[in-house]
Formats: sequence, C-alpha cells, structure tokens
Amino acid sequence: MSANIYKQLYDITYENIARSESKFINKEISFLYYCYNNPFSVDVSELLKIEATNEEFIQIVYLALLNRAIDPDGFDSWSVYFDMPQNEFRNNAIYGISNCPETLIAHKRIYNNLPLYYHENDENVKQPGLFLRGAYKVYRHCPKPVKKIFKKTAGRLL
Repeated sequence: MSANIYKQLYDITYENIARSESKFINKEISFLYYCYNNPFSVDVSELLKIEATNEEFIQIVYLALLNRAIDPDGFDSWSVYFDMPQNEFRNNAIYGISNCPETLIAHKRIYNNLPLYYHENDENVKQPGLFLRGAYKVYRHCPKPVKKIFKKTAGRLL
C-alpha cells in the first residue's frame, strides 16, 4: 500500500475524533511508523534514528515495543521528561519500556539494544559481556524446555 493511503486513514480518523470533541493524542508519525514496520520485531538502532520530538518518540516506542498506543496516564507520566535532551530521553524510554513486564507479553523480538545496557563511565554497572557469558553457562546446563524459554527471551539482550 502506498504511504498516501496510510496518511489518508490517519487524517480521516483524526477528523472523526475531532468532530466528536475528543482528544487524539497519537501523532501521525507514530501511526505511520507502526504501519511501515515489522509488528513482530524492533531494531533499536533504527528506532533511535527516527526524526521525532520526545513527545512523538514515546508514542512510537509504545507502538514498537508494546503493540499498542500509549494510554493517557502513561503519556502524562512521560510528559514530565519531554524537556530532557533527546538522546537521554530516548535511551530512558526504550530502556524503561523494554524492561517492563508488558513487553514480555507483547512477544516482540528486540534487536540491537545492547548499547542501552552499556554504561562506559559507570564502574558500578557490570559490562554486558560478563552477563551474557554467565547466562550462557547457565543455559548450557538447562533442560530443553528451559532452553526454549531462554531462546524466546534472548532477543531482549542480543
């Protein structure tokens, strides 16, 4: 389908909600992101490249990681951070949402998110390589059903 179709769908929806005197908090860019990307996986490195304001970006992250639009309470809680520098906000948003229990239910395969766990200047944070090596040692000795669970969740770290 062409980009024009998705844009037209958004415009019609936006107009209908406006006519009903309701507020539509989702921006066009988040709707179009969801239409054009794989609903089963997320590449964090590509997500970080999107040109969007912090307000638009949090909406995109909810759609990308949770397969749903941001709820008004979630939007309000993130709105306090909209003034943060863009890179810091984006890292916090992706890190925070990718580590919430709801992300596990969404069954998304998350790629290239390792930089979010790497804190170069923080000596108290263990480096991801040590964690992955330790997890692999545990994995090798697990029964097959447990290994399946490891494989399903491994995309969150690799």
